[in-house]
Amino acid sequence: MSNAEKSKVEVSINGVSGVVDSGVTLLEAAAEIGSGVGHLCFGNAICNTCRLEVVSGAESLSEKSQKEKVSLNYHLSFDDDIRLGCQTRIVGPGPVVLQAPFPFNVIRPPDRKAAE
Repeated sequence: MSNAEKSKVEVSINGVSGVVDSGVTLLEAAAEIGSGVGHLCFGNAICNTCRLEVVSGAESLSEKSQKEKVSLNYHLSFDDDIRLGCQTRIVGPGPVVLQAPFPFNVIRPPDRKAAE
């Protein structure tokens, strides 16, 4: 899919909203809209610090890959509404609302948009 063919999807992560291209990961979307989401393993599905609770819009997210399922099960067998930001892609049409569970909603990179 070329950039011209990508649809836009409304997303809200940790109370920060924006519009992103379909196909990006939740972690990429968070960075794009300026909502910090912690990630210690740099997107390798190892640490689970980028996990997010799907509040609404689950149908607009990619299916869980085997890698994501194994990682989530290894780390405490999370509920079905928990997704890894590094592995989950936004496929549309949206909107998607997500929230990082405590304490990961406070452990995050600085808000880069605030510095602009």
